[in-house]
Amino acid sequence: KHNLDDVYSLNNDYVNCLYSDRDGIIWIGTDKGGVNKYNIYQKKFESFKNNPSNNNSLSQNTINAVYEDNSFLWIGTAGGGLNLYDKKKNLFRHYRHMAHQASTISSDFISAIYRDSKGNTWLGTWGDGLNKLVDLNGMDGSFISFSHVDNDSSSLRNNFVSSILEDRYGNLWIGTLRGLDIFDRKSQRFIHLFNNKNGNPNIVEVGCLHQDKKGNLWIGTKYGLYKIEAEDVALIHTGNLNIKAKRFTNNASKYSLSGNYVISINEDRHGNLWCGTYGNGD
Repeated sequence: KHNLDDVYSLNNDYVNCLYSDRDGIIWIGTDKGGVNKYNIYQKKFESFKNNPSNNNSLSQNTINAVYEDNSFLWIGTAGGGLNLYDKKKNLFRHYRHMAHQASTISSDFISAIYRDSKGNTWLGTWGDGLNKLVDLNGMDGSFISFSHVDNDSSSLRNNFVSSILEDRYGNLWIGTLRGLDIFDRKSQRFIHLFNNKNGNPNIVEVGCLHQDKKGNLWIGTKYGLYKIEAEDVALIHTGNLNIKAKRFTNNASKYSLSGNYVISINEDRHGNLWCGTYGNGD
């Protein structure tokens, strides 16, 4: 928590994301407070914010996503594009959307970052679809973007992307404001799941995705938590989309969810799932 009398405290109490790197350092993305670095051994925070007089500082102070890539950190901002932080040199490099340059990132509002098993870096944006990093050479890098196209059922379902996850079979799941997609990387087409078919609910306003140690897939939404059994996740890999999802919501039971708006899911070493909700704790 922020403490005005302690320069080594968290500099902002509004936390958007957390990431633990391979060295055990906790990186905390805040709303208007930039990135905070927490050393669990020294028990102190160090903050990184935008400095208008330094082009190598963080580009924007509202942070939505942090992801590690070897000795670098990818940092997604709300309005400042994508940042690549070199931990050794303590420098930030910026990748911004440039109008009329199709190879640049499609938006400066980055909502999700994910690196798949093939080494590809995927970026979700809030309003301009999905991006795949192709090349870091050049000032602005090179990206391929995927977006929703009206009357094209094989395009991305919705351009507001909240979450990206690769399951153990190599399927790439994309959570959006309007539902859940799987991206077929061979055909470069998007498969839309759960459209009130086969007795399943219409899963919308996806906020987070998690595959647990048993292979079950969990989907956090504004309207509750959904579970796809490991056996059904395996079926998708064979092309069988006749799968079911079980819904968990807040109800009168003390063992139910504390709230329906699920925005984060984490699993501890014992296999327990911890769900963060918007306004109702965990």
